[in-house]
Amino acid sequence: MLRLAEITQHAYSIGLAHHAVGTLYLAKGEWARAQALLDRQVAVLRAANLGVELAMALALSARALVHLGEPTEALARIRESEQLLQGTGEPVENPGFHLSLARASLVLGRLDAVQTREGHALTSSGGRVGYIPQARQLLGDLASHPDRFDPKRAEIHYREAFDLAGRRGMRPVLAQVHLGLGTMYRRTGARERAAEHLQAAVTELSDLDMGYWLAQAEAENEALR
Repeated sequence: MLRLAEITQHAYSIGLAHHAVGTLYLAKGEWARAQALLDRQVAVLRAANLGVELAMALALSARALVHLGEPTEALARIRESEQLLQGTGEPVENPGFHLSLARASLVLGRLDAVQTREGHALTSSGGRVGYIPQARQLLGDLASHPDRFDPKRAEIHYREAFDLAGRRGMRPVLAQVHLGLGTMYRRTGARERAAEHLQAAVTELSDLDMGYWLAQAEAENEALR
């Protein structure tokens, strides 16, 4: 797909191809591979002056950058993305865009922005119900943040995400919710529940080749010993 898109020399096609593969690597937590593709997407869309598409590419890039230890550049891309949208006056009816900004903001500690973006993701989802489990998972992660730690609220959101994702066979979300619940239960001293969810997370994340989160689950498992 990437090879064929480049042959077209058509900015939108090239951007779309890099968006698709970059999103795959974001989902797997392979941040450097994702960023290399997203940088190409950003450059092509910027040169073609495709404002709305560029805003979405910048949001995805910001998510990768925060995990690569580039918070200043990630924040710059978040702000540029927001400014581009303000300039076009067009709302982005794409929940994935808002969730990407929210995920980057969570790592950056911009917690109020996380709540706002999660709300935008839900209102823009329309009939795309597959985004709702991810939005609920995000709220669980927010309630598990050290500066907002609320285990009861986190459990409610995680359980809702788990139920919704389970109905749709969304295994990556299920695996990450297991990790979130296991981490939360370990922090509250519920060791048996923590062990159950963390072991499930390790099994699923390993099977899905999601190495970034697998390393986290294994570290949490080790902390239980």
